[in-house]
Amino acid sequence: MRIGIVYTKFYPLSSSASVHGYHLFQSLKDQSVELHSIGLGPNSITIDHPKSIRGLIRFIRSIDVIYIRINPWLWNDWFTLLKLVSFGRIKVIWELNAPVEERLVDYQQSVPKKVSRWIRFQHRKRKWLAKFCDGCIGVSSILENYAQTALSIKNTTTIPNAADPETFRRMEPNRNNPLREIVRGKFVVSWAGNGAIAWQGTNMLMKLAAHYAERDPDLLFLVFSNRSVYNQEYLPNVLSMGEVSHDRLPELLQLSHVGLCLYNSYDWCKYGFYGSSLKLFDYLSLELIVLANNMGQLAEIVENGKTGFLVNNNLDELIEKIDYCKNNYEKLQELRKNARQLIVEEYNWVNVGRKTKVFIEQV
Repeated sequence: MRIGIVYTKFYPLSSSASVHGYHLFQSLKDQSVELHSIGLGPNSITIDHPKSIRGLIRFIRSIDVIYIRINPWLWNDWFTLLKLVSFGRIKVIWELNAPVEERLVDYQQSVPKKVSRWIRFQHRKRKWLAKFCDGCIGVSSILENYAQTALSIKNTTTIPNAADPETFRRMEPNRNNPLREIVRGKFVVSWAGNGAIAWQGTNMLMKLAAHYAERDPDLLFLVFSNRSVYNQEYLPNVLSMGEVSHDRLPELLQLSHVGLCLYNSYDWCKYGFYGSSLKLFDYLSLELIVLANNMGQLAEIVENGKTGFLVNNNLDELIEKIDYCKNNYEKLQELRKNARQLIVEEYNWVNVGRKTKVFIEQV
């Protein structure tokens, strides 16, 4: 099978959107799938074609299927029309990570008319292009339902994100690890994500930190984000790291005891919480005690009390649960092992690649 990739930048591995693409396509390559790209440059995963008319023609002639990550801020979706250019020979697979309405998160009070017009245009365009889509992969069941109902795509499936259990695993801390001495004797609660995005919930994180700054000096909050939480407030028990490449993150994150998957309300989105949180799978794989909001895919994957804890975005409830985790950390060893087993057996990138290949072959 020969697949053409039209994606956000996934090579070399860095963070955010690159993680899914890098691991998925590496897994497909390991299954002897021939992968082609345009303008990616020299890399170990794909056969790359130059950004030119000649390069595009070679790309089209080299593939049987085109795999597109749909992103309204990029031109990716227009590659769907290669189905017409090839007279139906090339099959089109979409990967959906968010609805167009995601842009509404920045305008919860009053949506500017130009933004509303942009959303309507993008949705009309997406729905029209969806007519030429042969199959759609949603990273959550809500996105699969969105593809079926809002875009009228019949051939759909759900394949959540995952973790790499070989990279994200417990190990002896490197003596050069810069956090090794800082966290010694501390109970560490970690948060990882994009602090620049409004729904990511750093406001609750800082409320928790402010509470513990006065109450428990042995509790430390470790934050990995492209935007420092020090922009909100200076607190003595918060260590705000910069963005760390995903393959280097386990060294630092494994020094934690608890991993937070907290999100602000998704009232702005009529589809509900549609995400597939990468950090959830990384936490589970590293045997952190996961505190995740009781919504969407988080509630589908985390079994409360067995592989983690489902919580509301409520300060008192979160304080109670963090206190419980700290006071009973050793007793929660089985829960942490269960979390790790969930990744080893089910939510890993090898399985994501296998499921993706099976779905594409069916198409």
